Amino acid sequence: MKLKNYDNKLVRITTIDDNVYEGNCYHNSKDYDYHEFGVDEESLQIVCFIFYKSDIKNVELINDFSDKYGLLEKESFESGIDIIEEVFESEEDEHKYRLLLYIEDHIDELKSYKNEMIKQLKTMIKYNYCEKVIKESKKLLKEIED
Repeated sequence: MKLKNYDNKLVRITTIDDNVYEGNCYHNSKDYDYHEFGVDEESLQIVCFIFYKSDIKNVELINDFSDKYGLLEKESFESGIDIIEEVFESEEDEHKYRLLLYIEDHIDELKSYKNEMIKQLKTMIKYNYCEKVIKESKKLLKEIED
């Protein structure tokens, strides 16, 4: 499996644990991963999630996401505000939008970081240029503040 063939492509990654993640991915060389993360192995990265070659069971190119959100968004949300912020600050508007949809469907699970989420949404509304991300951010902000 040549991971560099999947650079800057929409993929479905199945891990050796049979977890399935979808997203726009980027290839990280062995040298890059060793320098940045101390791991001497190439990987694929979707937003802030890194999948090392030894953890990947299968990678396939896809034309579209299989659902409105998936395991990547679920795990981002469950990881807390730091990972959510990392996704929101990424260049991937589609991933921001998918995470917003996940949060909207799980709004009562926001728990202790409601105020931080309000701040993140206001920042995204102010600085993002993607209309659907802005619209969904405003909708979610209104739901959280009500």
